[in-house]
Amino acid sequence: MTAAYADFEDHALDDGHRFFIGRLPQELGPNVAGFEALCVLHPDDYHVLQIHGRPLKTPRWQQAYGADYHYTGRTNAALPVPAELEPFRDWARRAVDARLNGLLLNWYDGDLGHYCPICERLYPECARQYREVLKIW
Repeated sequence: MTAAYADFEDHALDDGHRFFIGRLPQELGPNVAGFEALCVLHPDDYHVLQIHGRPLKTPRWQQAYGADYHYTGRTNAALPVPAELEPFRDWARRAVDARLNGLLLNWYDGDLGHYCPICERLYPECARQYREVLKIW
């Protein structure tokens, strides 16, 4: 394990493969105002991906920032990294790999029954507020 992953939980899958679980530092953990600032960044339309050769809208908003994201036969064209997201990218570069140059964000609409169980567990008050913010759209 390298020093870059010192704050991550290390899991060995087998002799040659590992995965790491980490957490954002406390100062990057979102509060209600932080969730609202991130919420307004979401695109107007759901992202479209390719499943069995056909286009399909995802049940979430999605946007790449800093570097295009290629998957399922589609490309999520990146926008420049906005100031609100720079601290997250900077942390990832320090904590994971200095070569990281992009972010991929997903937004879920609580009114449609979508929610992020991790956010709900880690930030219950913010997650409730976040669902309320989405109701205005």
